[in-house]
Amino acid sequence: MARKRKNWWQRKVAKWKRREGGVYLWRVRAHANPFRRENGYVGESTSFRRRERDHRGRTAYMREDGTVKASTEKPWMDLDATCHKVIKVPWWLCWKPILRALETLVMLLTWPRYNDAKNHWNPRRVTLSAQRAQRAARDAQTAAYRARVAVTVFARRALQVAGVLVMLAGLVGSLVTR
Repeated sequence: MARKRKNWWQRKVAKWKRREGGVYLWRVRAHANPFRRENGYVGESTSFRRRERDHRGRTAYMREDGTVKASTEKPWMDLDATCHKVIKVPWWLCWKPILRALETLVMLLTWPRYNDAKNHWNPRRVTLSAQRAQRAARDAQTAAYRARVAVTVFARRALQVAGVLVMLAGLVGSLVTR
């Protein structure tokens, strides 16, 4: 029994329904201070998975002329970057005008450091050339510096866990003594 082939419109709607998009935010370790974390980059996408792979430099695109263009890793990606989905949009609202408006709103609220296009008003903004220079400086630093950064990040996380444990101990203690 032959399967009925979908027409153009049904294929288009099926493609739209696969979209899982919205606005995302990358939190990164501060360039100058490994103890601090900051809002690094805000973006919009119709596919969170694909966009994260793009930023990490793990995708390739086929151009119209038949050549392949590989994505490159963003200069700030070595700063212990973590991606957060700030606004998830249902598939029927994943249109570029809506996503761009939401992205601009999130940029105004979070002041990301490494956005370049819509972020010229931000005094904390780092230009693309400065991002590349900072990345080259970090890559050229010694292994001792990288070890010191790793120790400080570990110490920060251990301090956070200890703080949570102290709060839980206080909560349990107050419940037990009642």
